[in-house]
Amino acid sequence: MAVKVTPTFVIEDLDAIELYGNLTLTGNYPAGGDTVDFTGSVGYQSPNGRIFAPAGPPIAGSGSVVGSCGDSFALVAGNALNNSKLIINTASNTPEGTGAYGAELLADANINFSIIFPKG
Repeated sequence: MAVKVTPTFVIEDLDAIELYGNLTLTGNYPAGGDTVDFTGSVGYQSPNGRIFAPAGPPIAGSGSVVGSCGDSFALVAGNALNNSKLIINTASNTPEGTGAYGAELLADANINFSIIFPKG
């Protein structure tokens, strides 16, 4: 099941748009990481008035994710808005096992991300 993306802020400069938000995990963690789909965030208007309107998929290597459960996260940019991957390592630095998310991940309401997109 895809990760739920809730945008919270947008910053833009001359060349790029940075999207900030929260991730919510549900269901099962699949082999190779869970899918993160940013298409539902297009058109989001930030409190600063900026609107999320990327010109393409995320810029590789630009994503970061932090949570409060002690696990570590990597946000790997996809080649489209709908196919980035969230990779999780447990607090003991081993890959998250395939299957149902652990209670600590499901309860973590502080999984925050930022990722950069090209500006049109």
